[in-house]
Amino acid sequence: MIVVHPQDPSTAMLRSIYEELPDVKLFDSYLQREEIISAIAAAPKDEPIFLLGHGCPSGLLDMRHGLVIDEGDADLLKDRPNLVCIWCYASTYGYNHGLAGFFSGMFISEPVEALMCGVSVTDYEIECCASDFALRLGKLLRAGKTVREAAQEMMDPKWIVSDLTRYNYSRLEYNECAEGTSVEEAILNAPLLTEEEEADFWGPDELCHEALEDFMWDVQRIDREKGWDEQGRRYCGELSLESIGKDFRKVDFEEYRESCTDERLDDFVNGTGEGFSVEDVRALMYGFTFTDFYSGYSETSFFDNDWWAGRLMETDNEFSPQEELIARAILSTGDGRTPETAFAVIDAYQEYQLISMLMPEHTPLLKRQSLLEGGIDCLEFEDNPYGVERMYFDVHRRFEVGYFNDRNDPEPDLSEE
Repeated sequence: MIVVHPQDPSTAMLRSIYEELPDVKLFDSYLQREEIISAIAAAPKDEPIFLLGHGCPSGLLDMRHGLVIDEGDADLLKDRPNLVCIWCYASTYGYNHGLAGFFSGMFISEPVEALMCGVSVTDYEIECCASDFALRLGKLLRAGKTVREAAQEMMDPKWIVSDLTRYNYSRLEYNECAEGTSVEEAILNAPLLTEEEEADFWGPDELCHEALEDFMWDVQRIDREKGWDEQGRRYCGELSLESIGKDFRKVDFEEYRESCTDERLDDFVNGTGEGFSVEDVRALMYGFTFTDFYSGYSETSFFDNDWWAGRLMETDNEFSPQEELIARAILSTGDGRTPETAFAVIDAYQEYQLISMLMPEHTPLLKRQSLLEGGIDCLEFEDNPYGVERMYFDVHRRFEVGYFNDRNDPEPDLSEE
């Protein structure tokens, strides 16, 4: 069995799919790409190949470097019935290239994804659903099920217990469906459980408890109900689409190489934001990408609205001035209308957060997401009252630096003494 699962804390739960299976050849880095391609090319057509992690319609991503499996590799994956591709929009990749196997579509595993996909759900449910999916699939494979048998079991409508599971599971796909109704149609028409039945489902289920024990013990999620409005979105100052200006200046990251000093960052994090201009925050945020903390710590940063929401939990404030300054710093880098004028962000979470800040009343639903040449992320939306069809974000710096370094530096401690 060949497994390609690039290292990333946010997809660690997927290890449960293959960890206890025999004869696993694991590849976890883009730096092994030549070995990966050689191994797949030499593998018999019936050998299981598992491609897991983050991705887009163009392929499987190593968030530290770029596409580890791209469209040019599709021919190597053809006629492989034991192919498993679990990443966002893997089914689009499979459809575009005529691949057989088991695929996920858009799979909500983060709160910002739920927001963009219009699914009302708690952080607990998201963590539980993703972990349960991986544990359940792994258990089926360890029991001797073939990929096809495991896929059909995973796509059974009996697992639909909420809007979240309906969304994720209706987008699972195998190259063949049962006769009669399609799997997607059966799942979309499946009745939801009552609140009592849902509590019974999540409560005693040993897989769920195992998932929580293994993957949630170190995850401190934010109670988003405090400081969020009825739409589930926090008030974010006076920002709107009209905040996007014509006068912007593209980011030269080298310009800010020495700009993020510990003292200045401490003033920003523990102060009120007073005295900081948009240019000051540009210098801090883009300079932050040259620090060890940026490359060694991936869960969040001081330029993540979720981090600020957590800070505000102990106050009566619903919004921090720093969040608006961060957004305006991003808006100062482009207009988001073309790949050439994309907004410069330091991580993907800033893309979703900026969209919800600019269009807070009816944040458009995400229709498609594509990674273009040069680390440009294109987000296309369903029809929306704002008339916005797509936005472009430059996330190349995240790919350029990656997430991990050899020293495994901890997150900086900038807590007030």
